[in-house]
This record gives sequence, C-alpha cells and structure tokens, in this order.
Amino acid sequence: MLVESPSDMLKELLALDNIAKTYKEKIAVKDFRGIDHIGRYQFERNKDKHFEIINRKCLNGTYKYSPFVEKLQLRGRNREPRVISIPTMRDRVVLSLLKDYLHKLFPDCVNRKLPNTYIKEIKDYYGSAPPDICFYKVDIKSFYDTIKHHRLMEIISVNITSKPDLLLIKRAIQTPSVSIGYRRDSLKEIKNTCGVPQGLAISNILANIYIHQSDINFEKACLKYFRYVDDMLFVVRQTEEKTIESTVKKELNSINLSINKKKTSFVIVNADNSNIDYLGYNLRLPTVGVKQATAERYLHSLSALFSSYLMKNRQALPEARAMIRDIFVSDVNERITGAIRGNRRYGWIFYFLEMNDLALLHMIDKIILDKFCSRIKEESTWLVLIKSIKKVAKAYYHAKYDPLKGYIHNYDSYDTIPKKIKYLISIGNMNVDESTTFSPEDIERIFDSVVSKRLAALESDLGETS
Repeated sequence: MLVESPSDMLKELLALDNIAKTYKEKIAVKDFRGIDHIGRYQFERNKDKHFEIINRKCLNGTYKYSPFVEKLQLRGRNREPRVISIPTMRDRVVLSLLKDYLHKLFPDCVNRKLPNTYIKEIKDYYGSAPPDICFYKVDIKSFYDTIKHHRLMEIISVNITSKPDLLLIKRAIQTPSVSIGYRRDSLKEIKNTCGVPQGLAISNILANIYIHQSDINFEKACLKYFRYVDDMLFVVRQTEEKTIESTVKKELNSINLSINKKKTSFVIVNADNSNIDYLGYNLRLPTVGVKQATAERYLHSLSALFSSYLMKNRQALPEARAMIRDIFVSDVNERITGAIRGNRRYGWIFYFLEMNDLALLHMIDKIILDKFCSRIKEESTWLVLIKSIKKVAKAYYHAKYDPLKGYIHNYDSYDTIPKKIKYLISIGNMNVDESTTFSPEDIERIFDSVVSKRLAALESDLGETS
C-alpha cells in the first residue's frame, strides 16, 4: 500500500474544490478584515480568482502573505495587552489549509481538548490520588513570542522535506503584524524573526509541535501532567517540590523558553484553605468553582447591559421603548445562557461546565434580580424583566444535560431566510420595510455578520482565563 507523501497531501488540500470548501465552511462564517480592508462580500465577488492564485502560488512556492493587522487584546490591570494578528481573507484560507496539512503530519501534536476536559481529568484524578500530593502550577513566559524559528523549522523539516511547503510555513511565521497606516518601507525593520504570531489558524499547532518532546519528558517527571497552551500543571508528591522545579526550569531552558515566576506557585492539595486558579477555574478540591476575577468580569458585562438599556430607554421616544426593552431582554438572556452554532457552544456557562460550586450560580441570579433589575424604576417594565430574564443556575443544568431543548439560544434554528429576517428585525438590525430590498445572499451575509459579532461578545466574557 502506497503511503501518501507530504507534498502529495498538500497538493490534495490545495485542489480548487477543497479550497472552495474550506472557505465556505471555515472562513466565510466570520467577516474579519485584514490589511487590505476586504471583507466577505468583496472577497466573494472575485473568489474564483483568489482560489486560483492560492492554488498556483502555494504549489510553486511563490505565495507571500500580506502583513497581518495587529489587534490588542486587553488582559486586565497592570498587564500588557496580547497582540493578536489578523490576516486578510485570502491569507486566512491559506493558513486554514496549512493547519489541516500540519494536523495530518503531526497528529500527536493536535490538541482538541477544551479547558473543561482538563478540569474533569483533574477532578477524576484527585479521587484516586495519593494523600501527600501538591500542585506545581507553571506559566511559560511569553510562550508564543519566544518560539525560535530555526528550531521550529528543524522539527518540522523532519516530516516535511519539500522546500515550497517549508517556505509556505516559514513565511507565515516571519510575516510581521502591523498597525493600520504602516509604511511599506518600514517592513524590513519590523520583520518577524522570533515567535509565532497569535491568532493565526496555525498558531496552536506550531506551538504544540515546538514543545511536544518536552511534554513527553514532563509526563515522565511527575505523577500527572496537564498543559493547556502556556499553562502547565504538575501533580507531584510534596517531597518532590524542589526536584520538579529544577526539572521544569532545565527542560524549558533547553528549548529557549522560561518560567513566568509571577504566575508560578506550589499548592499542597489537602491543606486547609488551599486553592489554585487554573484555566479560569478555582480548584479547592473536591470543590471546583470559578476564578474570582472571571466571575467579576462576567457580572460586570451583565451590569453594562443594564446600564446601556437605561441610557437608551431615557433617550427613546415612548413608542420605541417596548422594542428597546425586548432587545435588551434578548441580549441579557443570551449573555446568561450562551449560544449554540454549528458544532460549537459559546459563552460563560459552557466554559465552566465542570464547576460544582453551584452556590455561585445562585448568587449571580440573586445579584441580577436584587441589584441589576432593581435599577429599573418603572414597575411595569420591572415586572416584565423579572418574568423574562433567564436564570444562570437553570442555564447551567440545560447546558450540561440538555442544551438543545430550547432554553439556550440556538442559531441553527434559523434555517430559512424568513426566519433569519424575523430574527434580525427582532434585535433591531433590520426593519420590516428594509428587509424586502435585500436578496437572499444579502440576508445570509448580514445574518452571519451579526451572529459572529454576538458570539465574539460572548467569548469576551471569559477574558484572560489563565
């Protein structure tokens, strides 16, 4: 039986029909704009030309990426923002195909586990763990930014020998991220010579490839080992504290990485009042809750919705207030329950499904009712709100046991153009008269754009979960 070569594998991925399929399924659902300002609607007018360029230039080794647009992601007080790189639509297609290529060639480096899964594994392990264990939590300092290109390419070249294929990967990590309004003549000065840009389709798999052998070594050095991106958690016996500290430091140094001492700590698991924050969760085993800062951020986002409603309601004409109220209720309920689209679950509740400190959920419900709803002075509106606004505790049970029953907003239920129009009208993104002027393609485009923004807002509630 013939084994398909890496180059043949890439040629297959770069077939025009697969490029079109990748664009439709993975790229067209989000309307991010890169340095060329071209969005989905403009891209699709010339998509066949774009697909032909991708096919031809990637195969002959001449494809070059446009500079990525840098977007700053805030990470909290006294912390530097994270730089996220936004590619053009065409580059996003190439990077998505390249991700599929790397996944096929480095299957052991693909991690599809969600943070929930790690927390479940930690809970399960704790049930049978020795009594004298402690956690050693380690954060890798500037993980993506300090990945050495030469070492990464050496590892990749073991499985990939084709120069055009390697060049396609190398150019992706060397392409600089720039702010809007950059000067072309300054590109040489800001060429990326170290690190993997964050936010690209290939960022995670490249980082995993880089640290894969160290992961294997770490698993041998402790009772249990977990890593999610740059957050590592080692389970060791209390007597092994110094040993594991030395081992981790030495191993990371060998691949030009280092420990972030400010976010690294030891915790004795069974000690009174011992707890540790990991992936946004707070572990006080066997109790699993939510990191305080993350819970506060979620409450702040809900409070902001109430503040926005009060301002809009004061400024609105009387006849518009019922519509504003209904849109507000819809926004709050989605923030509470999260949402479903395709095979993905979005929102605060879905992220924290492994928590068992359910008192926190009831506390949030009480704050929404007693503090947020009480800001609404009109009695008739207040009565509508307390009857219409959903419960966080109930959303948790639906998310965990029956997410498709109807309590959680499911965007897949809008499966026809009339349903999509009705939804867009209900949230104020379209009026009845206007809806008749759009083609079905326009409705699809507007719907996808609106939904993408709303889902992004749900994800922002999680903030910096590490």
